[in-house]
Amino acid sequence: MIHQKSIGMLLFVGVFSICLLLSPHLTHANCITDWIAQNPLGDSITPQESSDIECILGWFETSFPGAFYPASNTIIYGPLAYRYYSGSGAFLAAWKSTSLKIVYLGPLSANCVMELGTVDFWKTMVCSSIPAVTPGLWTGSNVQFFVSSDGTKITSTGSSIIKGGVAYSFVLGPNTFTNVGACGNINLTINTSGDDIPIKDNAFAFTTNEGTMIEGNFSSGKSSSGTYSVNLYISSCGGYAVGSGVWSAASSDAYSSAESNGQSNRHEIVIENTITEIKNP
Repeated sequence: MIHQKSIGMLLFVGVFSICLLLSPHLTHANCITDWIAQNPLGDSITPQESSDIECILGWFETSFPGAFYPASNTIIYGPLAYRYYSGSGAFLAAWKSTSLKIVYLGPLSANCVMELGTVDFWKTMVCSSIPAVTPGLWTGSNVQFFVSSDGTKITSTGSSIIKGGVAYSFVLGPNTFTNVGACGNINLTINTSGDDIPIKDNAFAFTTNEGTMIEGNFSSGKSSSGTYSVNLYISSCGGYAVGSGVWSAASSDAYSSAESNGQSNRHEIVIENTITEIKNP
């Protein structure tokens, strides 16, 4: 079996070797492999390092658009994270050896590896002081959600929010709505599963299948807040639940074990990939 680090090196050399074909004026044919030999592969990039790298590569991309275009996504494999810019024929990467370095490879470096400094240096210069979002369960007075292990999305995968054997990514409620048809006032909870909800620039936004809009941001690695807007027809009541409001939540280590916030034993109405729970107050 080929070791992961060997695969990573083969991937790095193979992908970066594309640049060798982009320039007929390459002066040092072995410059990439020589540099790799001097910077042997280290351990895999951690979630926190991934967050720092995303910030730094994004800063380079937006600060030097003439060198890095069109905009590109980061690909991470073991100790390597990189973006390839097809317009400028350049790579911008992070390489983890004895230190975690930011490097450039492209026309500006004669298609050889050019070191730009370490992640530790750049993150203090260009990255937000807000730490990475804490993975796991988040809870508040009227909200629960589950953050992936790398802190990049809200997800039902591995979620500890379980109802009826189903894992959910985001729970909004209970919230009280007035004048909902024949039911009058109701308490409404909306549980969301299905697609992941990306966290980008410490914020997220999504709309559920039935039209509930939820937005949020992380003011720190362990605290968050946001807004919601609901306009949902409740067929059993013959009327609409309409309203908006705010929510706040914190990483579950700031709370006791998350209960169901009093939401158990409620009638469940299935709406596509969401569940809406209703109970008269």
